[in-house]
Amino acid sequence: MLKVCAIMPTADRARFIPQALAGFLAQTYPEKTLVVLDNGRNLIQDFVPQDDPRVLYHALSWPAGQNIGQLRNLACQLAPDDTDVFIHFDDDDWSQPARIARQVEELEDRGVQVTGFHAIHFYRESDRSAWTYKNRAQHGVGASLCYRRGFWQDHPFPEQGLIHDRGEDNGFMTTARQAQAIGTSDGRGLLVARIHAASFHSNRPLTGNYVQVSLDELPEGFPR
Repeated sequence: MLKVCAIMPTADRARFIPQALAGFLAQTYPEKTLVVLDNGRNLIQDFVPQDDPRVLYHALSWPAGQNIGQLRNLACQLAPDDTDVFIHFDDDDWSQPARIARQVEELEDRGVQVTGFHAIHFYRESDRSAWTYKNRAQHGVGASLCYRRGFWQDHPFPEQGLIHDRGEDNGFMTTARQAQAIGTSDGRGLLVARIHAASFHSNRPLTGNYVQVSLDELPEGFPR
């Protein structure tokens, strides 16, 4: 069985951490660890279980100054040596308990290096609204990426932009598409991304690939 390490860069989002950790621990895939990389002013170590070897917490000295590409690469470097696969487990997103298992299964069944979701749900806190996002196949959502360690070692995330710049995910996926190494699927029901005051999408209009839907479309178990 492949050993999976989830990576969670985080900074000053304490209110999301209990749910994020619970979501990871509830994953049905057994061979898993989580690297929490804390880049915040107010550290969240008090929320992290100290006696659970599956959760590895690392705090960076402030001001660390790393952008998100650097943080993702550092989190991968801090993973256990026997890790086979990395998966993104962002601090403010919700994952259905079978998510890791499903993505690892797709990685193996498709024989690819990278998987992800080209369609997911979003939940916007400001007006309690639900949205679907759907892109073209092979164009995955950055928060959903799952990839083999060897591919990341050969093609680490571009270390560009600011802390909230998501360009590093686009660069990583472009490399995977060029190598014909990525396969994506519809992840609605498995992943809900949250839009809040401190998120990348907070001040951006939801147009184009976003369509508002009923709250009833959000998967069972998502805390509204």
